[in-house]
Amino acid sequence: MNEYFSNEKDFLPNPNYMTTIQKDISNHMRAILNDWLLEVHLKYKFQHETIFLAVNLLDRYLSKVNIHRNILQLIGVSALMIAAKYEEIYPPDLKVYSYITDDAYNKDQVKFMETQILKVLNFDTTITSPMKFFYVLHKLMEFGQTASFFAEYLMDISILDVKMLKYLPSEIAATAVWMGIKVCENKDLLKEIATNARCKEETIKSCSEEFLHLIKKFEKEANRADHGTKSRDFIRYVNRFAFGYLF
Repeated sequence: MNEYFSNEKDFLPNPNYMTTIQKDISNHMRAILNDWLLEVHLKYKFQHETIFLAVNLLDRYLSKVNIHRNILQLIGVSALMIAAKYEEIYPPDLKVYSYITDDAYNKDQVKFMETQILKVLNFDTTITSPMKFFYVLHKLMEFGQTASFFAEYLMDISILDVKMLKYLPSEIAATAVWMGIKVCENKDLLKEIATNARCKEETIKSCSEEFLHLIKKFEKEANRADHGTKSRDFIRYVNRFAFGYLF
């Protein structure tokens, strides 16, 4: 566990890259891309670590290279391919990644972008994701399945807003676990979680407010036809109980 804490800051993106580096893309475009990547991730039943690594690679690349919006999906799908090769026992073939973009990009383009990403990031693909800290907290605190599901859902939606990049992976995990236990088991274990995750209670509370803004945002969008991955009923459930139990 000590290794997780000592390494978590090593390969993080610039949390301000959307305003300091990028000129042609926005947080909204990133959110749409990451929601689509999450759908693909679920469709192919990838490991949970795969989506976090893919988004990390995407954000780190975008922290270094100013791009045009017409290749954003190409970068995303190439990052997912790299992550799947790293995390999955049987990753999909190259042709799959072209297919899932409706052939917007061919195999050569995906392969070329994979190489570009790896070169820019110096082939550093080992990260400490929120899931690693989640597993540690779950082992230490042994909370229930519903709280676990709630926390995993929150960690998933954390990839949809660039504002969440200002928090460390351990802080994302700690906040998700705190919210999950408080909402689903009606227990306030803030101090214990903060101690185990080695972060400040104030940071967890601040991060939880960001999560609540995300939940509210998703509820407003729940009736849209293109909403995508997030279940409408579950979003309403989360919103109804999270606000009632947390604050």
